[in-house]
Amino acid sequence: MAELTDPGVVAWASDAGPPAPSAEIGLVTLVEGATFCICETTGDVRPNRPHGLFVADTRTLSFWELAIDGRSPEVLSAFEDPAEPYRATFVARTSPRGRLTDSTMLVVRTRYVGDGMREDVVLRNLGTEPAGVTVTISADVDFADLVAVKEGRVRTPRDIRIDVGTDSLSFTQPDAGAGDARGAVISATGDPLVSPGTFTFRVVVPAKAEWSSCLALEASVGGHRIVPRHRCGAPVEASPPARRMQAWRRSAPRITVPDPVLTSTLEASARDLGALRIEDPGHPGRQVVAAGRRGSWRCSDGTRCSPGGCRWRSTRTWRCARCGRWPGCRAPGSTR
Repeated sequence: MAELTDPGVVAWASDAGPPAPSAEIGLVTLVEGATFCICETTGDVRPNRPHGLFVADTRTLSFWELAIDGRSPEVLSAFEDPAEPYRATFVARTSPRGRLTDSTMLVVRTRYVGDGMREDVVLRNLGTEPAGVTVTISADVDFADLVAVKEGRVRTPRDIRIDVGTDSLSFTQPDAGAGDARGAVISATGDPLVSPGTFTFRVVVPAKAEWSSCLALEASVGGHRIVPRHRCGAPVEASPPARRMQAWRRSAPRITVPDPVLTSTLEASARDLGALRIEDPGHPGRQVVAAGRRGSWRCSDGTRCSPGGCRWRSTRTWRCARCGRWPGCRAPGSTR
């Protein structure tokens, strides 16, 4: 447990509290090379929607939900940094307890993607008394093809095996004869109770202190592990995505123009190129843009758009986050 000393955070426990969150839930997209994650601003990934973590053109996480004492926390905000498109922080609070008028427990989830996923979950008790809570994280994997998800053609899988470990869940889809066996292993720190599809933590958070757990997802294709770029316990600033983005920002050309709109467009383009670069493992010095590889999506005018740049709309159409068009994006070879 860590003691809280940040006065800015402690101030959130005032009786006034932050405003109640909007009922409308938006989307957050994280991108690192060919890996991307689409989720709600709560941080949750909902089933039967075009959400998920996509690694190697496959959805390796189709359901991801956090609950405290059986209830979803109240979302406060989601933070995205354009300079770190592989990272997002989701802040929420639990419901007030007893006769309290405001919550004293903050829930902070920080997610990193890159050939897998890492999520740091932190509970901060801002109250003056210890708080016992049950944290539940539910997960599922369907190994759906990226384009099938985009086009709404996902079928319920029937052959996925789930193995329960002491601190992990393993999802495996057997080889169909083409060397295409798929796997995903989700592990957690913090001594969880593990059951099929669920991690459960029963913890007591001391007053003015915090509790944390790190969860990580590692994918595999054809029996070959895909090593995640963010590992639990490793410094985030030393991760390969962080180092690559730092190097890209140092080497990217700086263009100065009098038009502020064009300046903003050039800066956004430079960030996109930095986030979407992928490397050939056999030739690390050769880099290409992920949006140009198989499975990439295009805007309605034919220009390329990153998979993570296509946003789902409730009317079952896609919007390109870059050009803003509806219906926006389509898969290669598709006329839809």
